[in-house]
Amino acid sequence: MESYNKNFSVIKITIVLLVVLLALYISSIYSYLFFHLLAEIISIIIGVSIFLFLWINRYTIKINFYIILGVSSFFISIIDFFHTLSYKGMDIFIGYDANLPTQLWIVARYIQAISVLLAIALSNKKISSYLLFLIYSIVTITVLSLIFLTDIFPDCFVEETGLTLFKIISEFVIVFILLVSIFFLFRNKRDFDPQIKVLFYFIIIFLILAELSFTLYKNDVYGLFNIIGHYLKIISNYLLLIGILEVGIKQPHKLLYLRLKNSEEELRKALDEVQELKGIIPICASCKKIRSIDGEWEQIEDYIREYSKAEFSHGLCPDCYKKSLDELD
Repeated sequence: MESYNKNFSVIKITIVLLVVLLALYISSIYSYLFFHLLAEIISIIIGVSIFLFLWINRYTIKINFYIILGVSSFFISIIDFFHTLSYKGMDIFIGYDANLPTQLWIVARYIQAISVLLAIALSNKKISSYLLFLIYSIVTITVLSLIFLTDIFPDCFVEETGLTLFKIISEFVIVFILLVSIFFLFRNKRDFDPQIKVLFYFIIIFLILAELSFTLYKNDVYGLFNIIGHYLKIISNYLLLIGILEVGIKQPHKLLYLRLKNSEEELRKALDEVQELKGIIPICASCKKIRSIDGEWEQIEDYIREYSKAEFSHGLCPDCYKKSLDELD
């Protein structure tokens, strides 16, 4: 029955996604600008929904991986909102060309890729959610100020020639960061349920494919590869939302149990190593002291007591007892 429910859920998720993509395709035939507006609004709604769900449940889902993804999704959505308003043809930001939305796009993708990497790498670290929110606020305000108020941020699109070298290289740098994220995700054995882990592999792969597609549209911001890139972005965001809901609603206790179980196994292995003295132990031939790990010389009793479960009952062996009697005589 459980297998049937899972298969039914997968079918529902697939149908919803296909309907959304079909609606977007129809809108792209009518107007690319309308398609872009819908695609970005969908992504923004998904991003804000992820943030709200994880922020409200941050004390239940006590894994930094999801908290980092939640906070970053909110600020990525803010930048994507400005990207949407500044897109060529919207005519909201007067005096700017197609370079502005491209700059905003690349900043949002950098933040997204770095956030995914940090979320995986720091999944077992304790980070204040409020501190995290403050850091992302500062970063977002800083990059928006650099783009809107200064000429410091490099150009990403030039009307005459299309994509700049900086933009193309940046896309490949972002792809590299995401590939490193896959490596860290593969190495993480303690914080992810296997099914959720597979889902996040697909999420990152779709993000990588999206970035690669955005290196190919050259000077046509309304081109086919731009459309494909937005499809892939929506798919990855949609899968992320499904993964977050799966974790938050169905599996929060399962994840905490998995982490607790893994921590218990690691602790048991560590204790086994500590409680079994191995290797060559330096002992002074004269005073019989033992050199510890930090280089200090300790009494043998102190050393064994520290690195094992053994306790001591002091007394005299037969030879020493006889010798002590002889000395008394």
